[in-house]
Parts: sequence; C-alpha cells; structure tokens
Amino acid sequence: MNDADIRANLVAAGWDGGQVDEAIKGGDDALMVPPPPPAPAGALPAVHSTGGNLTPAASGTPAAPIAVVQQRTTRGLEYTIMFVALGATAVALGALLHNVIDSTFGNSSNTSSDLVSFASSALIVALPIFAWLFLRLKKAEHETPEIRTDSSRRHAVQLALIVSFVWGLFRLMTYVYSLLNGGSGSDFLGSDNTNPVANLLHTLVTLAIAGTIFVYYWHDEHKKGQQ
Repeated sequence: MNDADIRANLVAAGWDGGQVDEAIKGGDDALMVPPPPPAPAGALPAVHSTGGNLTPAASGTPAAPIAVVQQRTTRGLEYTIMFVALGATAVALGALLHNVIDSTFGNSSNTSSDLVSFASSALIVALPIFAWLFLRLKKAEHETPEIRTDSSRRHAVQLALIVSFVWGLFRLMTYVYSLLNGGSGSDFLGSDNTNPVANLLHTLVTLAIAGTIFVYYWHDEHKKGQQ
C-alpha cells in the first residue's frame, strides 16, 4: 500500500494524524509508535475470535485500535550491539582478574599466557566500542526521552539483566557447592580451587562484575517515569 492509503486507514482506525505522519516520515528510524488511543466513549475492547481475527466484543460496537508487532528499530540495533560489546568487555575483564588470582595463589596453568593475551585483546577492542555506544545512546536518551520506551531497547536491556543475573547466580551456586564438598569442586563447575581464600576471591570477582551490570540496568529501568 502507498503512504496515502496507509495514513487514511490509520486515521480512520483512530490514530492521530500527526503521529501517523511522523511515523511515515521517520521510516525505519522512527521511534516505536505509542500505545493506541483510548476507545471512543461506550466502546468495548476487541476480543480474539476463532481463527485469530479480532472482532468487537459486542455487535455494532466499534473496537479500540490495536497495537501491531513492530520491527527492530535502528536505535534498538545500536543497543543490541552495545550490550554485545559490554558482554565481551565483562568476560575479558573477568578472565584477567581470575588469572591474577590464580597467579597469586600459584594455580596458573600452561595456557594462562594465551588466555591473558586473548582477554587483553578482547578488552582493547570491545571496551572502546561499548564506551562510545554507551555515551552516544545516553546523549540520545537525554535529548529524546521517548527512546527509552523503544521496545527494541527494552528487549536488549532485559536480556542483559537476565544474562548478568544467571552469570552471578551460577557462580554463587558453584561457590556453595565447593563449600559443601570441602572446598573443592569440578573443573566444569569452575570451583576447582582448593584454597578457600582464592575460591572466595574468584566468586567475588564474578559477583562484582555481573552484579554491577545487573544493578545499574535494573535501576535504570525503574527510573521515575519509565513505563
């Protein structure tokens, strides 16, 4: 359909003409459309009927406009890339700190030098990308607060919250597992260090990195005015 027909259909369905014009003008870079306008006085909400078609709740009563599925926005893609860079940065930083702990307590392996080199390389590459996108997107949020309601952004933030929580939770469980087994565990569980102090430091490093990410974005998602 051409833009004129799309606009006519949306306005007829109850959308504000200005919002429709802005969405069409923005194209792929447009912000996600806001929730549909309220139903006219006396109207009942639409319900799902057989076959997935939407029909008014009562015959002859117009239904409220219904929000539609949106594609991932360009801005949302930037958030996704930022969180990928954040993940690489966090893992690389964790690997370096864990290696320092192992070296301090004499648990370094033959592969430690390769691990340090790769983790350092990852940190050098990923950290600037994350920092640049973080500052760029924070500036955009300050200038255009509506960006915070972009569904692509919120999906990326929620995924980061889930991953950081699982990461910290798993490490905490392996630490408790190690304590229940006399201070040792399996290589697979990442708790094979028999030194209780070193084992505790490994756990604290992971919890500090994962916890910082989780707490920051949890707080950011619950700022006043965030819906």
